[in-house]
Amino acid sequence: MASLSVSIYILCVLKAIIYSHLCIMVEADHFGHEFLLDEKINFSEIDKETVETSTVAISYLNLDFIENSTGVVYHKMIELGNSIISKIREYSISLPILLFLGYISLNNISTYYKNNGTPSIIQKEGDPDVIIIGAGIAGCAVAKGLADTGKKVVIFEKKLESNIHRMVGEFLQPGGIKALKQLGLEDCIVGIEEIVNYGYAISIPGNQSIVLNFPNTNEGVEVSGRSFRYGCLVENLRKKILEHDNIQVIEKRVNSLLEYNDLVIGVNYKEDAQVEMYSPLVIVCDGSFSRLRKKYIDNEPVTNSYYVGLILENIVLPHRNYGNVFLTDPYPVLSYQICENETRILIEIPRDYKRKQDAVGYILQNIVHQLPIYLQPEIVKAVRTNSRIMPIQELFPVAPNKQGLWFLGDSWNMRHPLTGGGMTVAFKDAVLVSKILEDAPLDSISVYIVIVYR
Repeated sequence: MASLSVSIYILCVLKAIIYSHLCIMVEADHFGHEFLLDEKINFSEIDKETVETSTVAISYLNLDFIENSTGVVYHKMIELGNSIISKIREYSISLPILLFLGYISLNNISTYYKNNGTPSIIQKEGDPDVIIIGAGIAGCAVAKGLADTGKKVVIFEKKLESNIHRMVGEFLQPGGIKALKQLGLEDCIVGIEEIVNYGYAISIPGNQSIVLNFPNTNEGVEVSGRSFRYGCLVENLRKKILEHDNIQVIEKRVNSLLEYNDLVIGVNYKEDAQVEMYSPLVIVCDGSFSRLRKKYIDNEPVTNSYYVGLILENIVLPHRNYGNVFLTDPYPVLSYQICENETRILIEIPRDYKRKQDAVGYILQNIVHQLPIYLQPEIVKAVRTNSRIMPIQELFPVAPNKQGLWFLGDSWNMRHPLTGGGMTVAFKDAVLVSKILEDAPLDSISVYIVIVYR
């Protein structure tokens, strides 16, 4: 047992080196890169097959997982050994910090996963491998990805309503379409009056414009995105999970998470009475206004401004089949078609004008005259009669403060909607999480998540 502990400790120290110094890169399609952690490194020096990029703050490092008789999962580095050792001198991490991080990592494993009444024993036969809270974009996608790997998934949604209306979640980048194909969900954006988009067109004051096409693939294949009504996509995604043999959909609201010391072990929801369900892993996908985030994520969204959303009917944008961006002062205005006869307009306003009356006055006085003349009458009419307001939230992703728990989608990380990257982020994260957990031991998934992240 002592030699096993030493071996695990050494591996944890190596792991601490990696995750203390390798930040996780965010791939935002063709708009460049942003970083989730403080320290930045040159990823061109790292084998791209070894470090996969995603907006999930965990990275698949091709680990070989082995489970021994004590129930402790430990792992062996396969491809990273030589490159890690060569990086140690470069980063010059101090020995005390190294030992401290290694000790914390060892503690995470050894404290909870010995056979002494741990959640692996609490879990009953028939309980799911994964519980997902929220059947929106992120929840449906990760449920499908995990279920396709053989995991038994239960997904909770408080109300499986139809005709859902949202002001965002309507523009999907090419990277998101690629991720949908990897998840076997590409047909969810077909037959919903979707609009093909080839990039962005930037309209500059003075009747000038710049057209930015999505770059073609190396094979010369044309790359495009899609825009559509958000509710149509969600309905199709829900049909997919309802049909899946490995997914059970429960139309109930989760009241709270079940905890065992510092570990989340399941959920509590209400049927005729309170019901408990156990699982090695709970993934929260309950959206931008998440009820659970405040307790388990030590970070809160920041709202710096608001969007006023409009729908214009039967109008023609300056550049058809593109996301049209008007460079108005002080914020750009974004517009795109969501079906053949409907166009979405998103006008950003300062947070001091979030009241409907103030927002209408601000737009009429400051924004409308900067937009194309032929659009102005329709925009004035829509602003006064059919506008909706939503906060523009930014949320930096950090790890949950409990093990056996993860967040995905807007409940965990948000960026400015002008990038049109939110759904692409969610779908690519679902692909990566499904890949990471594909071969994880079913009774040790929560340890797997902890090891990969920390």
